Amino acid sequence: MTDHKLRCLMFAMLAVLVLSVAGAVRGKAPVLRVLVGDVGDTYAKVQVIPEEDAALRVEYGVSGARQATTPTYRALRGEVIEIRLEALAPDEEYSYGVVLSGGDQTYAAMEGAFRTQRRKGSSFVFTVQSDSHRDALTDDALYANTLKNILGDGPDFHMDLGDTFMTEKFAKSEEAVRDRYLEERSFFEMIGGFVPVMLVNGNHEGENGFLLNKTGENLAVWASDARNKYFVTPSPGGIYSMSEDADKYAGLRGGHYAWEWGDAIFVVLDPFWYTIRKPGSLADNWQYTLGKEQYEWLVGTLVASDAVFKFVFCHNLVGGLDKDGRGGIEAAGYFEWGGYNPDGSYGFDSRRSGWEKPIHQVLAENGVDVFFHGHDHFFAKQELDGVIYQLVPQPGNPGSKDFRLPGEYGYKEGVFLPSPGHIRVSVSPDRAVIEYVASSTGQRAGKADNGTVAYSYSILP
Repeated sequence: MTDHKLRCLMFAMLAVLVLSVAGAVRGKAPVLRVLVGDVGDTYAKVQVIPEEDAALRVEYGVSGARQATTPTYRALRGEVIEIRLEALAPDEEYSYGVVLSGGDQTYAAMEGAFRTQRRKGSSFVFTVQSDSHRDALTDDALYANTLKNILGDGPDFHMDLGDTFMTEKFAKSEEAVRDRYLEERSFFEMIGGFVPVMLVNGNHEGENGFLLNKTGENLAVWASDARNKYFVTPSPGGIYSMSEDADKYAGLRGGHYAWEWGDAIFVVLDPFWYTIRKPGSLADNWQYTLGKEQYEWLVGTLVASDAVFKFVFCHNLVGGLDKDGRGGIEAAGYFEWGGYNPDGSYGFDSRRSGWEKPIHQVLAENGVDVFFHGHDHFFAKQELDGVIYQLVPQPGNPGSKDFRLPGEYGYKEGVFLPSPGHIRVSVSPDRAVIEYVASSTGQRAGKADNGTVAYSYSILP
């Protein structure tokens, strides 16, 4: 176990202990919902939602020493307080404590930690999950085990590829959207005080352009607002690149963004906001789009980067093999992603007039190493034109004895394994190791033991 992994576990246990001690002082445990995020080279944010009125501040420093403190903030029950920590050192591990004060008593109520932006040449770990999809098919205990495994990996940050909040399926009002985001946040709080959670929109998040209605009263705007309110999303400036064009109703959404960390660049895509008509059949899949502004931003970001490793994240390919956008490399030749129509004719020039080339060609020609995608609910490792297409498994779906998803979704070539689990990526200057870490509750005969590596491969610069 690395020092960083050990510190993550020690901090997690310390947080539980501190909450218990604070509860003994006050007669009941104060409940603080804490996430850390928007971490840059010299800054970070701590977001706190108290479940009772509170006066709070954050103390922070390197190696457990608390050399700095923020002003005290007075927060009402349920109010979101976002506190910016500044004048940090790059590539340094910080610990922090959320300190409560009341009357003549002051005590730490929550402990956490984070790592500022890695310098080039540094080694680090990040993790990826997709499609937690908390519905009738999800085992919450299994999902919790996956999150515990992720925390034990000691990642610098954690990527979530969407279909997480499920507002498009289960929320019909702004209040229901808020409740879905807060409910899913309660799971991410298992890791989020120590590991920034980087969100990628899925089709079920509800941030779909075809739901917009030229007002602020619609699911797409409600979901965008909830994501940016209840999670610590990257902000423009600093180390993050994103669109700074504010939507009239949703403001600065930050649906697509990019940043460099160590020897890698990370690029997050969002085709959903820009898809203004919902496809009704496979022939309609040209409706799926990044939009020209995001497409040109993607091209410019990849062309300008000299990072050793390039990683791109999107919930699914922009197009797909059916109206729902399923598929891996077998779908990569079609629509905006590959340029061809389902009948084999080339349609990109007429359908995307003024665009230079299809998305897959952009990725391949600019040295993208791995394209991480979700949506199809199992593990698949495929490769096309030097780009690895890494399908990310579900973290909480026990799977079935009859593993038929690859065939049903048009996958033909590659390594296919059932869920559940997550992806762990260990990046060093000379290689990146991608591992599928399986999850189990220990009660599933014939399944891999919890935390074991089900599949592993390496990529070189």
